[in-house]
Amino acid sequence: MSGGISGPSNQAVWLLKFSPKGETIWETKQRLGGHNFMGPIIESPDQGFFGVLSDGEGPMIVVKFDSNGKKVWEKKHSQRLYMANKILRNDKGYVILSYTKKKPAQYVDALLIQMDWDGNVSKEALRKNFP
Repeated sequence: MSGGISGPSNQAVWLLKFSPKGETIWETKQRLGGHNFMGPIIESPDQGFFGVLSDGEGPMIVVKFDSNGKKVWEKKHSQRLYMANKILRNDKGYVILSYTKKKPAQYVDALLIQMDWDGNVSKEALRKNFP
């Protein structure tokens, strides 16, 4: 589970892992990029976790954690996201469903972003304009 902690000069991502019975296995609070609001997370093939920081209209920041919640890497991309809604896995890596208000959007554009397992963005990101 992911979330955020916010207070005066104290923003952090809060990650928790639960057992099937709902008992806390571990929890960690980490300062990452932007406003530290972790959107969706997904388990990676190596039993770690992959997540996207949702930061208003800022750059996309993707983060890889190990199986104990320790950050392995954090990558900032120039693709501007408003909010990441879903992360899926396919044979190439991760697919992020998101949206943006970046021009030429009249209101919002839906984004499908393909990334490899190391968080590198494919050049074939799909952007769909909705009037």
